[in-house]
Amino acid sequence: MPYFMQIVTKHLAGAVLWLFVAFFTACTQDVTLNLPEYESKLVVESYLDANVPFYVVSVTESVPFLTPGNLPVNQSLPAVSTAIVTISKGSQTDTIPYVDSLRVYIKALSTPLNPTDFEPYLLSVLDTATNRLATATTKFLPKIPIDTVLYLLNSANEASMLLYYYDPKPDVNYYKPWFANAANIFDRDSLRTWEFSDKALGEGRSSVGMGYRYRLNDTVIARLYHISEEYFRFLDTVDDAGDAASGPFSRPARIESNIQGGTGIFTALIYDQRIVPVK
Repeated sequence: MPYFMQIVTKHLAGAVLWLFVAFFTACTQDVTLNLPEYESKLVVESYLDANVPFYVVSVTESVPFLTPGNLPVNQSLPAVSTAIVTISKGSQTDTIPYVDSLRVYIKALSTPLNPTDFEPYLLSVLDTATNRLATATTKFLPKIPIDTVLYLLNSANEASMLLYYYDPKPDVNYYKPWFANAANIFDRDSLRTWEFSDKALGEGRSSVGMGYRYRLNDTVIARLYHISEEYFRFLDTVDDAGDAASGPFSRPARIESNIQGGTGIFTALIYDQRIVPVK
Protein backbone atom coordinates (compact mmCIF):
# COMPACT_ATOMS: atom_id res chain seq x y z
CA MET A 1 0.00 0.00 0.00
CA PRO A 2 1.45 3.49 -0.82
CA TYR A 3 2.73 5.40 2.22
CA PHE A 4 0.13 8.18 1.76
CA MET A 5 -2.69 5.63 1.84
CA GLN A 6 -1.17 3.99 4.96
CA ILE A 7 -1.24 7.36 6.78
CA VAL A 8 -4.82 8.06 5.71
CA THR A 9 -5.90 4.56 6.72
CA LYS A 10 -4.31 4.91 10.16
CA HIS A 11 -6.01 8.27 10.74
CA LEU A 12 -9.37 6.90 9.63
CA ALA A 13 -8.98 3.85 11.86
CA GLY A 14 -8.16 6.10 14.83
CA ALA A 15 -11.14 8.32 14.15
CA VAL A 16 -13.51 5.38 13.86
CA LEU A 17 -12.15 3.88 17.10
CA TRP A 18 -12.60 7.22 18.90
CA LEU A 19 -16.18 7.54 17.68
CA PHE A 20 -16.87 3.93 18.69
CA VAL A 21 -15.57 4.54 22.24
CA ALA A 22 -17.36 7.89 22.52
CA PHE A 23 -20.65 6.39 21.40
CA PHE A 24 -20.64 3.54 23.91
CA THR A 25 -19.38 5.82 26.66
CA ALA A 26 -22.30 8.15 26.01
CA CYS A 27 -24.66 5.19 26.13
CA THR A 28 -23.70 4.56 29.75
CA GLN A 29 -24.42 8.12 30.92
CA ASP A 30 -27.68 9.22 32.50
CA VAL A 31 -29.52 11.87 30.51
CA THR A 32 -32.24 14.07 31.98
CA LEU A 33 -34.86 15.27 29.52
CA ASN A 34 -36.93 18.33 30.35
CA LEU A 35 -40.16 17.42 28.60
CA PRO A 36 -43.02 19.91 28.34
CA GLU A 37 -46.02 19.27 30.56
CA TYR A 38 -48.43 16.91 28.84
CA GLU A 39 -51.98 18.08 28.20
CA SER A 40 -54.50 15.24 27.92
CA LYS A 41 -56.95 15.38 25.01
CA LEU A 42 -60.39 14.01 24.47
CA VAL A 43 -60.20 11.01 22.15
CA VAL A 44 -63.51 10.68 20.28
CA GLU A 45 -64.46 7.91 17.87
CA SER A 46 -67.87 7.45 16.25
CA TYR A 47 -69.16 5.88 13.02
CA LEU A 48 -72.53 6.46 11.40
CA ASP A 49 -73.75 3.33 9.62
CA ALA A 50 -77.21 3.18 8.04
CA ASN A 51 -77.27 -0.58 8.77
CA VAL A 52 -76.76 -0.08 12.53
CA PRO A 53 -79.79 1.23 14.48
CA PHE A 54 -77.73 2.95 17.20
CA TYR A 55 -75.60 6.00 17.77
CA VAL A 56 -72.36 4.82 19.39
CA VAL A 57 -69.72 7.33 20.56
CA SER A 58 -66.51 6.36 22.36
CA VAL A 59 -65.03 9.15 24.52
CA THR A 60 -61.71 8.48 26.20
CA GLU A 61 -58.71 10.50 27.30
CA SER A 62 -55.17 10.43 25.95
CA VAL A 63 -52.25 9.70 28.27
CA PRO A 64 -48.54 10.55 27.92
CA PHE A 65 -46.55 7.86 26.16
CA LEU A 66 -43.67 7.97 28.68
CA THR A 67 -45.83 7.92 31.81
CA PRO A 68 -44.51 5.31 34.33
CA GLY A 69 -46.89 2.37 34.41
CA ASN A 70 -48.47 3.42 31.12
CA LEU A 71 -51.33 1.36 29.73
CA PRO A 72 -50.52 -1.87 27.89
CA VAL A 73 -51.03 -1.64 24.16
CA ASN A 74 -54.02 -3.96 24.32
CA GLN A 75 -55.81 -1.97 27.03
CA SER A 76 -58.23 0.84 26.25
CA LEU A 77 -57.63 4.46 27.24
CA PRO A 78 -59.37 5.82 30.34
CA ALA A 79 -63.05 6.38 29.62
CA VAL A 80 -64.62 9.81 30.09
CA SER A 81 -68.09 9.38 31.62
CA THR A 82 -68.79 13.03 32.43
CA ALA A 83 -69.52 14.33 28.92
CA ILE A 84 -72.65 15.67 27.30
CA VAL A 85 -72.68 14.00 23.88
CA THR A 86 -75.01 15.07 21.08
CA ILE A 87 -75.37 14.33 17.38
CA SER A 88 -77.36 16.84 15.34
CA LYS A 89 -78.71 16.96 11.83
CA GLY A 90 -80.59 20.07 10.78
CA SER A 91 -83.03 21.01 13.58
CA GLN A 92 -82.95 17.53 15.18
CA THR A 93 -80.55 16.84 18.06
CA ASP A 94 -80.10 13.52 19.89
CA THR A 95 -78.47 13.51 23.32
CA ILE A 96 -76.62 10.22 23.82
CA PRO A 97 -76.28 8.83 27.37
CA TYR A 98 -73.26 7.07 28.80
CA VAL A 99 -73.64 3.33 29.42
CA ASP A 100 -71.20 2.42 32.16
CA SER A 101 -71.21 -1.33 31.49
CA LEU A 102 -70.12 -0.71 27.89
CA ARG A 103 -67.92 2.35 28.60
CA VAL A 104 -69.41 4.18 25.61
CA TYR A 105 -72.24 6.60 24.84
CA ILE A 106 -75.02 4.75 23.06
CA LYS A 107 -78.63 5.38 22.04
CA ALA A 108 -81.12 3.78 19.69
CA LEU A 109 -81.89 5.93 16.65
CA SER A 110 -85.11 7.95 16.87
CA THR A 111 -85.27 7.96 13.06
CA PRO A 112 -83.23 5.81 10.64
CA LEU A 113 -80.12 7.35 9.14
CA ASN A 114 -80.62 8.49 5.57
CA PRO A 115 -77.44 7.84 3.57
CA THR A 116 -78.84 9.41 0.38
CA ASP A 117 -79.55 13.00 1.45
CA PHE A 118 -75.84 13.87 1.94
CA GLU A 119 -76.66 16.40 4.68
CA PRO A 120 -74.04 17.03 7.39
CA TYR A 121 -74.16 15.54 10.88
CA LEU A 122 -72.61 17.44 13.81
CA LEU A 123 -71.05 15.67 16.78
CA SER A 124 -70.51 17.61 20.02
CA VAL A 125 -68.73 16.29 23.14
CA LEU A 126 -68.61 18.59 26.19
CA ASP A 127 -66.73 17.18 29.16
CA THR A 128 -68.46 18.80 32.13
CA ALA A 129 -65.64 17.87 34.52
CA THR A 130 -62.97 19.82 32.63
CA ASN A 131 -65.05 22.05 30.31
CA ARG A 132 -63.25 20.61 27.26
CA LEU A 133 -65.25 20.70 24.04
CA ALA A 134 -64.67 18.46 21.00
CA THR A 135 -66.69 18.77 17.79
CA ALA A 136 -66.71 17.26 14.31
CA THR A 137 -68.90 17.04 11.21
CA THR A 138 -69.39 14.33 8.62
CA LYS A 139 -71.80 13.27 5.89
CA PHE A 140 -72.55 10.19 3.84
CA LEU A 141 -70.89 9.80 0.45
CA PRO A 142 -72.50 8.20 -2.62
CA LYS A 143 -72.36 4.42 -2.65
CA ILE A 144 -69.96 2.95 -5.23
CA PRO A 145 -71.61 -0.24 -6.56
CA ILE A 146 -69.70 -3.50 -6.79
CA ASP A 147 -69.76 -4.80 -10.35
CA THR A 148 -68.52 -8.36 -9.80
CA VAL A 149 -66.81 -10.48 -7.17
CA LEU A 150 -64.81 -13.50 -8.37
CA TYR A 151 -62.62 -16.07 -6.69
CA LEU A 152 -59.68 -18.12 -7.89
CA LEU A 153 -58.89 -21.56 -6.47
CA ASN A 154 -55.37 -22.93 -6.33
CA SER A 155 -54.31 -26.59 -6.20
CA ALA A 156 -54.68 -26.61 -2.39
CA ASN A 157 -58.34 -25.48 -2.68
CA GLU A 158 -57.47 -22.06 -1.27
CA ALA A 159 -59.47 -19.13 -2.62
CA SER A 160 -58.24 -15.69 -3.68
CA MET A 161 -60.88 -12.94 -4.00
CA LEU A 162 -61.13 -10.32 -6.76
CA LEU A 163 -63.61 -7.43 -6.64
CA TYR A 164 -64.48 -5.24 -9.66
CA TYR A 165 -66.14 -1.82 -9.62
CA TYR A 166 -66.43 1.30 -11.78
CA ASP A 167 -64.50 4.24 -10.38
CA PRO A 168 -66.20 7.62 -10.93
CA LYS A 169 -63.95 10.31 -12.38
CA PRO A 170 -62.61 13.01 -12.28
CA ASP A 171 -63.06 13.29 -8.50
CA VAL A 172 -60.49 11.67 -6.21
CA ASN A 173 -62.13 8.84 -4.28
CA TYR A 174 -60.98 6.80 -1.31
CA TYR A 175 -61.88 3.16 -0.75
CA LYS A 176 -61.73 0.47 1.91
CA PRO A 177 -62.18 -3.08 0.55
CA TRP A 178 -63.36 -5.55 3.20
CA PHE A 179 -63.42 -9.36 2.99
CA ALA A 180 -64.48 -11.78 5.72
CA ASN A 181 -65.57 -15.37 6.18
CA ALA A 182 -69.30 -15.30 6.95
CA ALA A 183 -68.82 -18.06 9.53
CA ASN A 184 -66.73 -15.76 11.74
CA ILE A 185 -66.41 -12.21 10.47
CA PHE A 186 -64.55 -10.98 13.58
CA ASP A 187 -61.79 -13.57 13.49
CA ARG A 188 -58.44 -11.98 12.75
CA ASP A 189 -57.52 -14.69 10.26
CA SER A 190 -60.86 -14.25 8.49
CA LEU A 191 -61.02 -10.49 8.07
CA ARG A 192 -58.93 -8.65 5.47
CA THR A 193 -59.26 -4.92 4.90
CA TRP A 194 -57.11 -1.99 3.82
CA GLU A 195 -57.57 1.49 2.31
CA PHE A 196 -56.37 3.22 -0.86
CA SER A 197 -57.09 6.17 -3.16
CA ASP A 198 -57.84 6.12 -6.89
CA LYS A 199 -55.22 8.79 -7.74
CA ALA A 200 -53.10 6.26 -9.62
CA LEU A 201 -56.02 4.48 -11.28
CA GLY A 202 -57.30 4.98 -14.79
CA GLU A 203 -60.88 5.53 -15.81
CA GLY A 204 -63.48 2.82 -16.13
CA ARG A 205 -63.57 -0.61 -14.55
CA SER A 206 -61.12 -1.16 -11.71
CA SER A 207 -60.36 -4.08 -9.44
CA VAL A 208 -58.94 -4.91 -6.03
CA GLY A 209 -57.92 -8.33 -4.80
CA MET A 210 -56.32 -10.28 -2.03
CA GLY A 211 -54.27 -13.43 -1.59
CA TYR A 212 -55.33 -17.00 -0.91
CA ARG A 213 -56.95 -16.56 2.52
CA TYR A 214 -60.16 -18.57 2.15
CA ARG A 215 -60.95 -22.17 1.27
CA LEU A 216 -63.36 -24.26 -0.71
CA ASN A 217 -66.87 -24.27 0.88
CA ASP A 218 -66.30 -20.96 2.69
CA THR A 219 -68.84 -18.18 2.23
CA VAL A 220 -67.11 -14.83 1.79
CA ILE A 221 -68.67 -11.44 2.48
CA ALA A 222 -67.15 -8.80 0.20
CA ARG A 223 -67.69 -5.09 0.79
CA LEU A 224 -66.49 -1.94 -0.89
CA TYR A 225 -66.56 1.10 1.41
CA HIS A 226 -66.51 4.56 -0.14
CA ILE A 227 -64.72 6.58 2.56
CA SER A 228 -63.89 10.23 3.09
CA GLU A 229 -60.39 11.65 2.69
CA GLU A 230 -60.45 12.49 6.41
CA TYR A 231 -61.10 8.86 7.35
CA PHE A 232 -58.47 7.65 4.86
CA ARG A 233 -55.83 9.93 6.39
CA PHE A 234 -56.88 8.95 9.91
CA LEU A 235 -56.44 5.24 9.15
CA ASP A 236 -53.16 5.83 7.33
CA THR A 237 -51.64 7.90 10.14
CA VAL A 238 -52.91 5.53 12.85
CA ASP A 239 -50.88 2.80 11.11
CA ASP A 240 -47.85 5.12 11.01
CA ALA A 241 -48.23 5.95 14.70
CA GLY A 242 -48.43 2.25 15.54
CA ASP A 243 -45.20 1.63 13.65
CA ALA A 244 -43.54 4.61 15.37
CA ALA A 245 -44.48 3.32 18.81
CA SER A 246 -42.95 -0.09 18.11
CA GLY A 247 -39.35 1.04 18.64
CA PRO A 248 -37.32 3.83 20.29
CA PHE A 249 -35.60 4.85 17.06
CA SER A 250 -38.76 5.21 14.96
CA ARG A 251 -39.74 8.66 13.76
CA PRO A 252 -42.75 10.09 15.68
CA ALA A 253 -46.00 10.15 13.72
CA ARG A 254 -48.96 12.50 14.18
CA ILE A 255 -52.47 11.11 13.78
CA GLU A 256 -54.56 13.22 11.42
CA SER A 257 -58.01 13.76 12.92
CA ASN A 258 -61.24 15.58 12.05
CA ILE A 259 -62.07 16.16 15.73
CA GLN A 260 -61.76 19.85 16.65
CA GLY A 261 -60.63 20.26 20.27
CA GLY A 262 -59.48 16.65 20.55
CA THR A 263 -58.39 13.75 18.40
CA GLY A 264 -60.06 10.75 16.78
CA ILE A 265 -62.60 10.35 13.99
CA PHE A 266 -66.28 10.98 13.26
CA THR A 267 -67.31 9.55 9.91
CA ALA A 268 -70.25 8.11 7.99
CA LEU A 269 -69.82 4.65 6.46
CA ILE A 270 -71.42 3.61 3.19
CA TYR A 271 -70.70 0.38 1.33
CA ASP A 272 -71.95 -2.09 -1.24
CA GLN A 273 -71.84 -5.79 -0.41
CA ARG A 274 -71.83 -9.20 -2.07
CA ILE A 275 -72.00 -12.66 -0.47
CA VAL A 276 -70.01 -15.21 -2.43
CA PRO A 277 -70.05 -18.99 -1.76
CA VAL A 278 -66.74 -20.60 -2.68
CA LYS A 279 -67.68 -23.88 -4.33
